[in-house]
Amino acid sequence: MANGRILFFSSPALVGRALQLADAAAITDGLPGNSTALALMPKQMDVLCDVAQSLFLVNSQPDDSDGVLLDCIVCLDDLLRATELNVPANYIAVLSALAERLESNSEFGSFLAEQGIDRETAEDAILWCVGAIAVKSTWIG
Repeated sequence: MANGRILFFSSPALVGRALQLADAAAITDGLPGNSTALALMPKQMDVLCDVAQSLFLVNSQPDDSDGVLLDCIVCLDDLLRATELNVPANYIAVLSALAERLESNSEFGSFLAEQGIDRETAEDAILWCVGAIAVKSTWIG
């Protein structure tokens, strides 16, 4: 985080630049002892948030057998918490219900129908989150 914005960078080689820009508290939060953030940074991708695949799944598929949609919702939730933005109530309700379902059962198509959750609303919720995160971020390339 830098000045209330999430810092994204395109490769591990840019971690040093990201750390130069980052707020001091963001670098030291959660680090054990005197370790440096640079030493703890992964050298390869650790998290995958496949928004495109998640939109496809929520729009037209009956299940999330690979956990892509759940991973996306969890990742978006973490990023939104970092930005301290408030998700509209109807979107957070849909995403929370969907995530809760996916934690115990990868089949969600019938769940959406049973709960009266429109697939388009679930798709809109994801898109709103992506847009909000993009607006509250800085990209280092």
